[in-house]
Amino acid sequence: MGAGWIKSTSKFVSAMAMLGGVSLLVPSCADNGVSLFIRGVIAIKAPDCVAKPDADATLWSSLYFDSALTTQVDVPLLVGSQLFGRGDPKTSRGEPNRIQLSGAEVELTDTGGNAIVPKFTVPTIGVVDPTASSDASYGAVFVTLIPAGVAGAVAKNTGTTTFGPRKLILANVKVFGKTLGGTDVESLPVAIQIYACFGCSVVFPSDAAEATVGGPNCLKPSTQAKTCLVGVEPTSCQDCSAAACFNCLNDAACPTGLKCNTAVGRCG
Repeated sequence: MGAGWIKSTSKFVSAMAMLGGVSLLVPSCADNGVSLFIRGVIAIKAPDCVAKPDADATLWSSLYFDSALTTQVDVPLLVGSQLFGRGDPKTSRGEPNRIQLSGAEVELTDTGGNAIVPKFTVPTIGVVDPTASSDASYGAVFVTLIPAGVAGAVAKNTGTTTFGPRKLILANVKVFGKTLGGTDVESLPVAIQIYACFGCSVVFPSDAAEATVGGPNCLKPSTQAKTCLVGVEPTSCQDCSAAACFNCLNDAACPTGLKCNTAVGRCG
């Protein structure tokens, strides 16, 4: 790498520092998409909300960045390794091909490829074991696709700070790390669909309505959580407390202190 790369990296670090304190890591120069790859976003389910690194895990086809409910998008990625195991317990040889993940590079764009905010890197931690067959092995690692430091800029630049149409954006993400043998590895980027919006992730279960209040509402509490990632997956109104989580026809359907915005049918 030459001086030009160093200057570009320096400018990038300065730009991201102004965006609000995102933790920055400079990714490996190695591009080893064959050894390491991202299969998708694991669809975790309530109430246990456990991300299982299974080859047949259900994956989400798209996500939300609902700025009415969340200021950060963290998701579990299913990351695969095609490195073969080379350790040998009989000879006390350690396993050099276990991958220790350390970060991810993310670029948020619109569907035309235009950057919404400058490209950034985020720290992460996870381990992917080597495979013992022709099938890949998998690990689960949480990655921040929209950090709190850039969430406000994303909402503003997509025009989703208030109720209105949702906007499709793409999180182009790749993960990187090292094998325990010291080799840099990096996945190829994958594009994850995210719908930026204000209040559009909220769903209203039929058992959430308090029958004594006329019209739709979400005043009946739930005995068990139905949502793992509030504002990132379809979110039960009973799992969030923001004003946008309450639908209404009149003020009686809103919690105390809130009024019904009849134009959109939500409390505010």
